[in-house]
Amino acid sequence: MVCLSAISVSLAEAQPKEVRLSDEQIVRLAIDVNAYEVQMGEFAAEKAVDVEVKFFGQAMARDHRDLMIKITALAERRNLPAMSTNLSEKLKTETDEAYVELQGTDAAGFDRAYIIREVKYLQEIVELLDQKLLPNVQREELRTMLITLRTIFGRDLNRVKVLLAGAK
Repeated sequence: MVCLSAISVSLAEAQPKEVRLSDEQIVRLAIDVNAYEVQMGEFAAEKAVDVEVKFFGQAMARDHRDLMIKITALAERRNLPAMSTNLSEKLKTETDEAYVELQGTDAAGFDRAYIIREVKYLQEIVELLDQKLLPNVQREELRTMLITLRTIFGRDLNRVKVLLAGAK
């Protein structure tokens, strides 16, 4: 079973509330959370047993790849180089660790472990968007992109909760 409770604690502790994120730091986080969903979606599409979990993984990889492309294009067009923060580094480390844990999951337990991981992770990203990224963004075009991200991550969270409710 994948243990990701550390992600919620770390996201809350990694960046003090009073520190404002720059648009460049927000771009880094937006790219990273989507890159991870592409990686995990592709992995789930390959390893999942249940066809619904496979389809969910494929959709996650496709949708978040498209978002990554759009965010990267916006950043290039507006000269917003992605800038790392303690939060982005900590998030990357923790998501890499979660990926390694899922790689070690046997086929029989993978689907449930992946779904549980997605519920926790997507909830954390929705909270990150609501509490840190959207309140700090300065450029209107980037704000619009973040609102799109929030909508899609919220939709994904609802979809994976349905999968979890039906999981064995």
